[in-house]
Amino acid sequence: RHLRSDGRHVELTRQARYCAELLGPMHLEFWRLACDRVVASEVPDPESSQLLLAASEVLYDFTRLVMPEHVQQNLESYMQGILAVLQRSAPSAPSASATCATKELLQELCGLLAMWLSRYPEVLETLPEKRWPSRSVEAAWSLLIKLDDSCAHDALVISAIAVLSSASCQEWQMSPFGSDATVLAAVCERVVLPNLKLRAIDLEMFHDDLQEYIARDVEGNDIQTRCWAAIDLVRSLRRRHDKETCELVVAYVKKVLQKALSSDAQTAAICKHACIHLVISMAGSTAGQRITSPGGLATEFFKEQLGPELLAVQEPPRGTSVEAVLFKAACLKFITVLRNILPAELVLGIVPRLPLLLQAEHPLLHSYAAICGNVLTTVQDRVGDQGRPAWRPRYSREQLGPVFMEMIPMVLQLLEGRSLPQNCHLLRALSALLAFLGQ
Repeated sequence: RHLRSDGRHVELTRQARYCAELLGPMHLEFWRLACDRVVASEVPDPESSQLLLAASEVLYDFTRLVMPEHVQQNLESYMQGILAVLQRSAPSAPSASATCATKELLQELCGLLAMWLSRYPEVLETLPEKRWPSRSVEAAWSLLIKLDDSCAHDALVISAIAVLSSASCQEWQMSPFGSDATVLAAVCERVVLPNLKLRAIDLEMFHDDLQEYIARDVEGNDIQTRCWAAIDLVRSLRRRHDKETCELVVAYVKKVLQKALSSDAQTAAICKHACIHLVISMAGSTAGQRITSPGGLATEFFKEQLGPELLAVQEPPRGTSVEAVLFKAACLKFITVLRNILPAELVLGIVPRLPLLLQAEHPLLHSYAAICGNVLTTVQDRVGDQGRPAWRPRYSREQLGPVFMEMIPMVLQLLEGRSLPQNCHLLRALSALLAFLGQ
């Protein structure tokens, strides 16, 4: 617990080295025994899983701040154990306790592996076996394809995707992704797209617990979700394979949008929702600016798919279908997340629609309209020379003031009871609008 405290303190580093050197031989023997028991079990054994889980937590503590010499000398033994368990185990067992213990173990091992791949690539590169990054990706992949889309596996899926993200953003002598284009295509098709799509459990939450749906979906709170893990994976792939990744994403966006044209309303909404998050993951890509229009993939997608949907709002939405609500809310989230990238003229063209959306009957729409207005007050542009940079607001009071003055009474009405109880997003928006206007 002491070694897991926050901060990269010199004293904690010294203590981690000391503990690893003192307890290392005993821990290695215990680790090998626990790995052998887990791998050899025909049926997942909760006791063996708990033993290896405890050993994994200790190993994480040893290496969180520094790679001790003893661990580095025996790193191949530790890696062999991790990969053997990941490839052998599956989170299904005859009893609930065994299933829970297995999932906790696999999640801890994936977290340990992702941490090593991201923090100690130079140490892994010094090992005689040069395929450890590739074997790590293969182990995470074999685990991911065994897992379904149930919420019970969310934490494990996120941890396994983190392994792929950590491996993809490093430069390896033998890259897991660089030698074969089909690997990137398989990752996008089998990992990224399925985890970007709305699931049945998400739609159930939308109907049964809208506050929880908003809490998980809104920017900043969606980090511990499958969707954000998939977005982070695409962004990690872009660091070393920007052009190839962008070509794949553009192709999949077109493919999914084409599928939406011939699908029912719910499937079309799910497809468009996935495309929005795919484009969000490509924001800022230099390849995206070369392959598509000069404004970039995000700007082109906004002009063609999202802008018309928001500009079509001519009166407060009433009795809107679930599919339309989800799509409009996703359009507003797109502006919210990419507010610093989208051109000002495009955003200013949508701003007059915010008061109409703020009067929407559905709480999701007026909450997202309030969030959008809130974040637009924070956008700043860098001005001045490189030596003495300065920042100024991108949008002036003259541009946003009239719309915000119209929105403030509407937010107050919503706070009186027309919205969800204790809707914190409305309160934050009200505070931001008043501060922007100097009230």
